[in-house]
Amino acid sequence: MYSNTIALWLGVCHHQVVEFYIHMHRLWQKSRKQAAVISLLYIAFFGFLFVTDPNKLPIGWLLVPFVLLFSAIFSTLIYVQRRKSDKQTGVPAKRYAIAAILAAIPTFLLLLDSINQLTLGDALIFCVFAVVALFYVRKLSFASRT
Repeated sequence: MYSNTIALWLGVCHHQVVEFYIHMHRLWQKSRKQAAVISLLYIAFFGFLFVTDPNKLPIGWLLVPFVLLFSAIFSTLIYVQRRKSDKQTGVPAKRYAIAAILAAIPTFLLLLDSINQLTLGDALIFCVFAVVALFYVRKLSFASRT
């Protein structure tokens, strides 16, 4: 009923309005799933930090919080980029590269700080390196191969 009114008002066919509703519903469902996965990543990260004692963990398990942090930040950035643009503009590979660089900055700095190797000079060098990498990624063309 409402779709007929909207179709008349917009001057489009009824089925186009229905298709739009279906499309928006699928996006909303996908968005909720992505938000849930991101929330679980952050819960796992903070839960791991609060529950475990690093002095009693095997060496391999010490990398888990860094992997979780990187995954959570990366997923958040991709989610924000998708939500920010209504249409999927840009090349996905470029967006993933930018998100990976931006997620690596706090992860790497936290990794250096956890082993007491983080100095102001190291942080500045890494941030300058990340800015240069972002500049080159934005200038590169990620042409889709067909």
